[in-house]
Amino acid sequence: MLKEKKFIIASALLVLVGIVLFSVYRYRNANLGHKTVGLCVESDVLRNLMFQSKVSPGKNLAKLKESGINGVVLSEWTLHDLVENRYAVVNYLGESEGYLFQFFMDEFSVNNFFEVLQVKFGSVVERKSGNSIQIKGIPYADIKRIGLGFNKNEIDDYKRESLLVVGRVLNESTANEESITKTVHLMKYAGVDYYLPEGEVVLGDKNSLLHVADLLDDNGIGYLCPEFTKISGDKELLREMLEKGNNRNVAKIHSVLPLEMSRLSYSAAIERYVKSVKERGVRMLLIRPFSMSNVDSTEAFSGFVTKIKNRLDLFGYKVGVPSSLCDKNVGMLGGVFTTWLSSIVCLLIFSILLYIAMYSISSTYANVLSVGVMVMLFSIVWGMFHYLLHHTSDYVYGVKLISGVKLAHIVPLGFVFIALVDKFKLWTYFKNNPVYPSQLVGAFLFIGLLGYMLLRSGNEGVNTVSGMELYLRNFIDSTFGIRPRIKEIFFGYPVLFAGFWLFVQSDKIKRLNWLKLPASILITLGSIVFVSIYNTFSHIHTPLEVSVLRSILGVIFGGIVGLGLVGILKLIFPALVRASRVTE
Repeated sequence: MLKEKKFIIASALLVLVGIVLFSVYRYRNANLGHKTVGLCVESDVLRNLMFQSKVSPGKNLAKLKESGINGVVLSEWTLHDLVENRYAVVNYLGESEGYLFQFFMDEFSVNNFFEVLQVKFGSVVERKSGNSIQIKGIPYADIKRIGLGFNKNEIDDYKRESLLVVGRVLNESTANEESITKTVHLMKYAGVDYYLPEGEVVLGDKNSLLHVADLLDDNGIGYLCPEFTKISGDKELLREMLEKGNNRNVAKIHSVLPLEMSRLSYSAAIERYVKSVKERGVRMLLIRPFSMSNVDSTEAFSGFVTKIKNRLDLFGYKVGVPSSLCDKNVGMLGGVFTTWLSSIVCLLIFSILLYIAMYSISSTYANVLSVGVMVMLFSIVWGMFHYLLHHTSDYVYGVKLISGVKLAHIVPLGFVFIALVDKFKLWTYFKNNPVYPSQLVGAFLFIGLLGYMLLRSGNEGVNTVSGMELYLRNFIDSTFGIRPRIKEIFFGYPVLFAGFWLFVQSDKIKRLNWLKLPASILITLGSIVFVSIYNTFSHIHTPLEVSVLRSILGVIFGGIVGLGLVGILKLIFPALVRASRVTE
């Protein structure tokens, strides 16, 4: 019976390896051209750097381009900007007549401003002679921040330098289908390559997102979705663009706010940008200066950018036009059956095979080792199967999330515990022996640990990372480039090793038969490593090779810590044996 169970696991593993290897081949071929990253800087930062520098603007820009900068981010013109920069003056004509704006610009630009304002405010906007526009009955506070399009002359200068242009657009309360159309057409006219939302809402509303996606697609404008920023309508707009097959014109963008930057060390700031690319699928970096207090800010900033570019190059990423994360149908079955049901079915199959494996263990080191290695390998291969099955654009870009992530931390462990209770006939132990307070305390600790792991899990789990753990994460990240799971190294593997070792000892010495209960609890808790490996591959936005390497590093370092714990148990075990003799 034992051999039959091992044969089932080994056969399933071999079949899976064949399927996964074929899918990995498809995955690698489909992702060979998906490793180009854009490095952009805000236009305000460019102006500040050039103002502080002693060399010409042309030499400044050439220095930044040499460092890796290939894009610039700028915001729309507003009436307030035009007045502040003396492109216009405003006169208050009284409550009934409103405001008169006199522009010192070409007539074509002023006509564009007039059309935009009329679309957004209607008949209260009037075109006057002498490049003037009058707006009646609307407070200045409501009109000064209205977007009027982009500075085409500035964008033309960037285009001549072969820079990508990212346009920030604020969604205003006055936005309607006509004004949205006008806004996108002005972006196209000015030469904007990518649209980046400014504020907390994407362009339009929930009823017009399909229209926005159509406009961006028709005008050849890409969409940059900001990472770690809650923007209403972001996922919906992303979904509409992906459904149109426009994933080659969509990218995730990452930036570090100035306040966050001030809290990071120089090396940590570089790793922050690099990690977003190699682990989370970001393909556009908005780079801000590490410090603006340097004597030669351009030199310092270009050095900062160069280090980021060199680190990206080390991991195989090149600077260029942001690439998509995957082809739409690169999933194992071309995106078919990738629903919440596929995630749950994968989880149940994984849990059942864990049950079979744990039921097959016996009290020899060779058996325990073979079962542990087999389950570890199966967890990696099945995790890869799960990853490749769901590796479609919807999951990669985060439009869809893997279902049952929290269940995946509980259900497999439940199957493991049931297998061990059944295997060791622990129900007879509880039937024939009284329940002691220490056992109740152990049960509560067991439930508490499961609850803690549940809180820490999920796609948007509670952030309960301690300062010590954060330090460990950063140290391992900077040392090895890829960080294995902390819970695997310092909890899962040590507890699993301890549980297996205690189980073998409990069978060798009959008087220590009672150790089977704590051994079962430790094995169950330690099996979180198999769950963690499986869930590592549920991060579909992370490259497959990163997840594989992360799991292997977890095995290596977790195994070292686990063996260390077993060594300590061996030292104190004779005292435990002597104590059991006294109680006989």
